[in-house]
Amino acid sequence: MSLRIPPPVAASLLVLAGVLSAGCAADRMATVHNGGAAAAGWEADDQVAAMRAAGAGLYELEAARLAAARATSPQVRSYAQALVQQHGAAHAELSALLRARGLVPPAQLPPQWQLRLSQLAGSDAAGFDRHFLLLVGLEDHREQLVVHEHAARWTRDPALRAWFARSLPMLRDHLRQAHAMALGLPA
Repeated sequence: MSLRIPPPVAASLLVLAGVLSAGCAADRMATVHNGGAAAAGWEADDQVAAMRAAGAGLYELEAARLAAARATSPQVRSYAQALVQQHGAAHAELSALLRARGLVPPAQLPPQWQLRLSQLAGSDAAGFDRHFLLLVGLEDHREQLVVHEHAARWTRDPALRAWFARSLPMLRDHLRQAHAMALGLPA
């Protein structure tokens, strides 16, 4: 008996595998970039969590900018513009925290997030809004919510832990809004 995996599920599994493997590469890059040592005052795990969050935040910002320009629904466009503003502010705050600890925030998207953004950019005009809401609004926000909840409990640096904790209401609100809009869009 063979198991047939539907193409959208297979694509999601490939993206997840890429995210996991590229996340490991990004962790190594952060350590190498920092001379092999943890940032001043940060445990290596905190450094990894911060750099991953910075890469994911940069992706959320770029995906929202794309949607603000391409969305056809005024509601989705407004949602995307709010994401640009709110994720932009959160990303700027995290970037300042990284710089204060001697780390350089990512200037470009990590490979796994670039792949995801390319998938979104490749959406046809008719399905773009739905794809944006399902991919970025629901799937990515669910994933980041789990990551941030964990980091808000387990990072050792108080300033970083506080940043993760402050991001939770924003992520929950974005997820709630995306869910409401996704229910109202045609299939």
